[in-house]
Amino acid sequence: MVVTASFGQAEFAARLAATQAAMAAQDLDLLIADRAEDITYLSGFAMSETRYRCCLVPSVGEPALLARQIDRPAAVRSAWFDDVHGYADWVSPGRAIAGIAAARGWAPRRIGADFTSYGFTGQILGEVRAAFPAAEVTDCGPLVSRLRAVKSPAEVALLRRAATIADATMAHLAGEARPGRSAREVHFLAAAHFAERGADPGQVGPIVKCGDSLSLHPTLEDDALADGDVLHVELLPKVAGYSARLMRPIAVGRAGAGEREHAEALVAAQDRQLAALAPGRPAAAVDGLLREALSEAGLRDGFSHITGYVLGDYYDWTPRGSDLTYAFHPEADWHLAAGMTFHMYAASERMSVSETVLITDDGHERLTRTPRVLLTNT
Repeated sequence: MVVTASFGQAEFAARLAATQAAMAAQDLDLLIADRAEDITYLSGFAMSETRYRCCLVPSVGEPALLARQIDRPAAVRSAWFDDVHGYADWVSPGRAIAGIAAARGWAPRRIGADFTSYGFTGQILGEVRAAFPAAEVTDCGPLVSRLRAVKSPAEVALLRRAATIADATMAHLAGEARPGRSAREVHFLAAAHFAERGADPGQVGPIVKCGDSLSLHPTLEDDALADGDVLHVELLPKVAGYSARLMRPIAVGRAGAGEREHAEALVAAQDRQLAALAPGRPAAAVDGLLREALSEAGLRDGFSHITGYVLGDYYDWTPRGSDLTYAFHPEADWHLAAGMTFHMYAASERMSVSETVLITDDGHERLTRTPRVLLTNT
């Protein structure tokens, strides 16, 4: 048994206990957890969805892990428990799950799965129902994702390291975003700085020239940047899979007064929202503060996107780039809790700012510390 480097066995045991308590509240005998983040959270193992893989959690006792046979050695090294199974690529996942249940003596009455998981397709649902004809297979919702929202001290430590990398890289880019360079070249500089600072390999984040209608999810551009251009830079460094996030506008060469004033107004609008971040606050009300401030400042007429979302582990093989289990929007029906971490962002049509924020016992802490201004190379 090899315990994942970032976390001790006691932490995994606490996660299992919390999961089984949530299962008991829904009267579940067996949980099929197959979101990439949920599998890693429960077992320590992370792998792509090239073939189906899952963590099986009984109502009592340790979990079992199912992976491709070719990935089983890595799963054995990563998991904190011993019951790790591999299956051939031509064997149906439902049949493999049934084999594990038979070996463990499980005869579940109610099986829970998150029907919104990318892994739990209609085909998998059909196979599980066929494999357990006497059981009820029910949608238990994002049961594990909800538990993952509150971070342990060890998880917060990883997020702090990622935030430090984001800050250092943003400062580096502000000094290097010069006329004649392209957004692609700035992206390359960010990737190199991530590697030098110890970030995981993988995605850097969107870097694009700001315009009249800013896209937060652009493609890379090769056109040379000119004096007076403004770059939108979003950095997504990860440490052991845990991602902090940071957005800033960076002026290329000389910054115009209009751009500086726009950035100041955008920051002032978000400051009203950030000041309200504290345990017990309703997410919808916190969301409304930013929408109201942006409207009053004439920065946005209205927008359909969220103003923040929960942060945590984002491994490269996770299909979704952002976790919206807990997101800030007008219809959000949840409250903030100490230990939650969020990516909070404010966007106008021209530029954006954002922070990685930890909710503390009596308020909040900004984990990213980059100055909240339009950055320049001076």
